[in-house]
Parts: sequence; structure tokens; C-alpha cells
Amino acid sequence: GGLVGDFIEEVMIPDQVHLRLQRAAQRYDAGRYAEALEILEGIESQFPNLARVHYLKGLCHFHRGAPQEAARALRRAIELKEEAIHHFWAGLSMEQLQEWRAARDAGDGEAAAAHLPGLLLTVHAIAAGLGATG
Repeated sequence: GGLVGDFIEEVMIPDQVHLRLQRAAQRYDAGRYAEALEILEGIESQFPNLARVHYLKGLCHFHRGAPQEAARALRRAIELKEEAIHHFWAGLSMEQLQEWRAARDAGDGEAAAAHLPGLLLTVHAIAAGLGATG
């Protein structure tokens, strides 16, 4: 996929993992986010510190309409590797989170309120990370 780019830390991982990353990126490009996430979760269990895995997970969550999970994955990608594109998508996730919070404040659902504490921690963590690097 055109969005995933090349990451130097992946030079040392096995070819099998590269192929799995390519499959995940193809699923992402095709809009098959759940399938991509399943592949990425498997890779993450073996290689938890690959920024590309967390970046792709963030994109999948973002496009599935799960900004809290997207923000968490993108924050991890930023921790592992400073990339402008990681910050860009993290920023978009933050915007979605703020829109979600505005909907909650307007009374659009009790379920939203149940997730607010974790959501705010995620927003603050991302904001701190963006401020520290920007």
C-alpha cells in the first residue's frame, strides 16, 4: 500500500513477516480492516516493537470508526519511530475523539460517558506526545 512506506527497522525481520505485513497492507488498501487487524495482531505478538504494525493498526481502527483504538496504536507508533505521517493520523484521531466528546456533551448517548476516562487519558497522552515533538 502507498500509505505504509518503508521502515528501516524492518530490514532485520524474517521474510515471512514482510509477506504478512504486505498482506495486511493489501487488506487495508482493499478496505478489509478487520482482516488486516487480525494479521497485524499476529505479527505484533511476535514483534511488538515494529512501528509499521502499530501505524497500520491505527489506520485500520481509524477507518473502522474507532478513534480511541486508533489513537492508542498511533501513539505507540510515534513512541517507536518519529514519522510525520504518524503524527498526522494521530491528529486526525484526536479530532474524531473531540467530535465524539462533543456528541457526548450534547447528550448523544449514555454509552459514550462510560468510555470517557480512558478516552481522555488517550487524548492527553497523544497531545503530550505531539507537543513534545512539534
